[in-house]
Amino acid sequence: MTLPKCPDDLASRADALWSNALGFQGPGASGDYFVIARLNGKSNVLERVKQSTGANTLCEVDFLGGTFLKIHWTEYPLIDKVLTTLLEEGVGFCTFTKTAKTSFDPSEGDRVYSREIFEKKIIKDFNYNVEFVEHSRLAQDAENKYRYVYNGYQYNNTSIAHEWCWQTEEGKKFCRDLRKKLGKNEFCTNSKYDFTKWPRFQNYDPVTLMTALPTLTSDDSENDSDDECMICLTNKANTMVAPPHTT
Repeated sequence: MTLPKCPDDLASRADALWSNALGFQGPGASGDYFVIARLNGKSNVLERVKQSTGANTLCEVDFLGGTFLKIHWTEYPLIDKVLTTLLEEGVGFCTFTKTAKTSFDPSEGDRVYSREIFEKKIIKDFNYNVEFVEHSRLAQDAENKYRYVYNGYQYNNTSIAHEWCWQTEEGKKFCRDLRKKLGKNEFCTNSKYDFTKWPRFQNYDPVTLMTALPTLTSDDSENDSDDECMICLTNKANTMVAPPHTT
């Protein structure tokens, strides 16, 4: 089966989310696929996961000693379901995001993957690292323990101190609190990295990342109606074909 090539606008959005919003690595370096996770070793459950989720393009790729999971862009909406099913099958993984890579391990009680749980884990991991720095010799080198840990989470433009990286209210609140601890303004405004203000993100479906079709409003339907005759532009149109007149 020949799969469709990823549209340029979708690839552009995926790249922006990867670089600016804790998104998965999208089409580009990985062809027409999203790289969504690094598995905790080889798995033998791929076919069961595909059957259970309907993600027929799901595949494993070995790279630099690791096993990575990829899915074609047409099945992007199935990612959460795929990762949850992996956990149900007893397979752990690390999310393949540019920064704040987060582990999900069924042996530690992880049973479901969602963006909300993903963000909660980032916050938990960050706070754990802050406590570790505070109670170790690293604290001697850390003028600001939050900045010390934060610097390890930065990667190019992706910053957990940018509110647009977060989708949940808990994540956004964590971001605002962190900015204060870093000595920054509570809100980051007028940044060129705020992708939510970019034109390519003004008319799209966040579930599929595809460009959304314009919605026909009631006003549009009235303006586009064919009630007026296109000849006289006054009378109601009548295109009924009448039988020939006979005498």
